[in-house]
Formats: sequence, structure tokens, C-alpha cells
Amino acid sequence: MTISFGGLATGLDTTSLITQMMELERQPLKQMEVDKAYFNNRLTALNQFEGKLESFLSQIEKLNSATELQAKKTIQGSEDYFSATVDSEGITGSYQVEVVDLAQVQKSVSLGVADKSAHNFGMGTLTLQVGDDDPVDITIDGQNNSLDDIMAAINDADAGVTASIINDGTSNPYRLVLTGAEAATSFSLTSSLATFDGNLSNLEIGGYSDPDAQLFGSGTVSLSTGHDITLSGPNNSLTDLRDAINAETGTTGVSASLTEDGSGGWRLELTGGTIDSTALSGASGYAPPSLADTQNAQQAHIRVDGIDIYSASNTLSEAIPGVTLNLDKAEEGTQTSLTVDLDESAIKDLIKDFISGYNKVVSYVTSQSKSEDGSAGILIGDTGMNSAKRRLQSMLTKPIEGSISSLSMLGMKTQKDGTLELDEDTLTEAIQSDLDGVTTLLAGNESVVGIATQMADYLESITDDIDGLFSSREDTIQSNIKGIEKSIERMEMRLEKREQTLYNQFNALEQLVSSMNSTSSFLTTQLKSLENLWSNQ
Repeated sequence: MTISFGGLATGLDTTSLITQMMELERQPLKQMEVDKAYFNNRLTALNQFEGKLESFLSQIEKLNSATELQAKKTIQGSEDYFSATVDSEGITGSYQVEVVDLAQVQKSVSLGVADKSAHNFGMGTLTLQVGDDDPVDITIDGQNNSLDDIMAAINDADAGVTASIINDGTSNPYRLVLTGAEAATSFSLTSSLATFDGNLSNLEIGGYSDPDAQLFGSGTVSLSTGHDITLSGPNNSLTDLRDAINAETGTTGVSASLTEDGSGGWRLELTGGTIDSTALSGASGYAPPSLADTQNAQQAHIRVDGIDIYSASNTLSEAIPGVTLNLDKAEEGTQTSLTVDLDESAIKDLIKDFISGYNKVVSYVTSQSKSEDGSAGILIGDTGMNSAKRRLQSMLTKPIEGSISSLSMLGMKTQKDGTLELDEDTLTEAIQSDLDGVTTLLAGNESVVGIATQMADYLESITDDIDGLFSSREDTIQSNIKGIEKSIERMEMRLEKREQTLYNQFNALEQLVSSMNSTSSFLTTQLKSLENLWSNQ
């Protein structure tokens, strides 16, 4: 904007004049802002009303379910041994439940080793037998003969057993733990791995990944010729044993060599005799995993009214019709009473929530007839809102075919303001005397469309995000708001240009007046000079 020092020549307060003129020019803009605020408020009100309808719909959908309206509950004499839940298929009655055994999977643990990553196990095969399944062979070679590797190999076999390693804090802390996947299914682990302790009856079989590993400790190896071969000190590898036998060949007539065993390892091959027995102390090698059971596999076992029932899980869903039992503790000989009964409170709460949701919708419509200051509400006269109210009201009073044909028979009464009031005694009597009739009235059946079903279908249609009544109305309002915003933007640009034009015009006026003032002053001076000239003649 051009800098202007208004009034220097004309004496006019041009800034004030332009401000007042622009204020008049802005009057249409103010009206646009008012219109925009109106549409925004209307959009907010419609969103609030739609939100109340959607909340009401969520409450109606529960009434539109025979399962919810036939709700049952369980009552236990004790919660020490199991927990129980019941669905709509539950049969009211009382039961005596005795938990004899809990289902549990087999757990087995090996002896400990000092280093879980050391490749100190022999090579060969581990065989897992799980229940009646076919045995699973797991090959252990020079690349996977640590405790970590064996654990991974068992898990990779996916044979129905999970392997893990624990640390028990002793000098040989790392122990392999096998856990069954299914209760009542036992398993076993057998091994053909070479042993590295003093009993080396399988020296000739093989399974030694490193022939130079110091595995056997000190002691003697007895040959079939009646001679003993001695190992001592640090020289106790398979290679050392071969060399020790060959050093005595002249005396024993037995020679030894190392050959591959066909599975990536090495074995001792003798000529002229065999190994009868060994008495070696063993060194850094580990004996094959040997498991001890810490927990036996067993099924869950309960008695219901004296009937024995077994399960592979501690969750039983077919022992009592419609009831799910979750077993927590077993104690044979102790019975716990379990009662299945109608859950009147839950059913009443559903109906009370329905009334509350309906009343919130009606109260909101009523609040739109006037605002807090007594003027008309933003949605007063809105056809969509009023139509929804009338439609819901008509559904409330429309009778249906059945032993209970109207909501009034459930104790619902319409107040003067259009909201509903509940006579709880009437509702209790209806639930206790004719629950099927209550269910048919609200949720319907194969031949009758229930009131809750009718309302749910209607509310789903008018609150649909794409085709719903309020979706199209909200889109129209949004379009109006965007149109006003564009008009405001265009007018702001025009007013800015108009204000600049006014400043330019007044500046031009100031310059013109200033020029005229200069001319006037010059002429006055000239006239004064002429006057003086004539006076002196």
C-alpha cells in the first residue's frame, strides 16, 4: 500500500474517510461471515444428531439379538477350582463339579553341561517319538553338535515338541528342556550319538567331528588280544589313541587307522583285533542328552454330577450344555456347586439402555425448537430431523403379532415431552412370565419382524455414510460453506484493490490542491508586485 500523509494540502482526514468508506464496502462481507457461521453451526448440529442416532443404533442392535435377550449367568459355590461362563444355549439348572486332574503336557530335562555353544557332543542321530506318530530322526553332525544346535534342530523338526535351554546356576548349568505340545501325549528322545566319557564301546562306529579333540581323558583301552593300551596326560584324542595302538603293534598284533564314518565324522578302524572294553576318565566331550521327566503328560479329568469327563485342554465347552469351564485347580473329592440361571439384570439393562438412547434422540430434537435464550434452535423446522423423530415414534407404538404385542406391555410409557418412562415391575413380570414373548417383540422370529429390528434397519439406512439421509445433507452444507469461502476470498481481494484505489485518488487530490495552492500563492505575489508598482508612479 502507498504511504499517504493525508490532509497536508486539503486539511481533510483522508485516512478516517477511507476507513469509513471501506467499512460500508465491507458490509456484504460481514453478512457472508454470518452465513458461513450459520452453516457451520448447522453442520455441527446435524453431526451431533447423527451421533446420537448412531449411539442409539448400537444399543438397539443388542436388543435385536435373541442371544442377548436370553442371557444366562452362572453362580458358583467356590471360585477356587474353575471359572465358568454361559451362552444362550445354556440350560437353567444346578450341577456338582469335581476337578480330579488338570491337563498338562510332558516336560523332560537333561543333565547339565558347562558350555551350551561348545561342539562337544558326538555325531549320530537323535530320534523323537511323540505319541503314536511316526518317529522323527534328527541328524547331528560336526556342524550342529552343540547344545544350542541340538535345541534348534529339535525345534526345526516341528515334531510336536519344543526345546529350550535353562541355566540352573550350578557348575554345569545348561540343561535342555523338552516340552510337549499337547496334553496327554507323551514323547521320548533316544540317541545314537557317540559318547565321550570312559565307556567308549562305539569307538569303531564313529561320530567324532574332530579327531584331534582332547575328548577321552586318561586310562586304558583293553584289546581283544589281551593287551591294554594306555592314554595319559594331554594326549587323549582319537588320533592319540590310534598312535598309541600302533606304537604297540609289534607286541599286540593290532594296528589302527582313522577313516571317515560316512556322515562327516571319523571312526577308529582296527586290524588284527577289536576293543573289548575301556576305562577312560573322559575329558571335554559331553555324553549324549539323557532326559528325566519332570512332569508327565495327562488329560484333564472332571466329574459332573458323578459322570467322568476327560479333555486334552483345561478349557471344557461340552461338559455342560452352553457352559465353558476353565479349570484352575484340581482336588479330587471336592465338589463345587454350579448354577445356571436367567440373567434378568443383564436383560433389563439392555432395555434401559434402549430407553436412554431413545430419550437422548427425542430430547435433542426438542432442544432444537428453541435455544437457551428462547430463540429458535439452529435445526428448527429441519424436515430430516423431524421425519426421523416421527418415524421412530410410530415404530414405538406399532403393535406386532405375539403374546406380547407392544412396548407398553413391557412397562414403557410415553411422557408429555415425548420421552419414555419405564415401569420396572411390569418389565420384571414380563421377563419372568414370558421371555419368549419379550424376545419376539424386540428381536422378532422367522415370521415376525421385531421392533428393535425395524428400528435398526431404519437407522442403518439414514446414517449410512454414502446413501444416508444425513450424508447428502451434510454434503450440501459443506458445498455451501466452500462457496461462501470462495466468495469471501474474492471480495477480500476486491476490497483490497478498492482501498488502494481510494488512497491513490485522495493522494492525487492532495497533489492537485497542493499545486493549486502554489499557483495561488504565486499569483498573489505577482498581483502584490503590480500593486506596488502602480502605487509608486
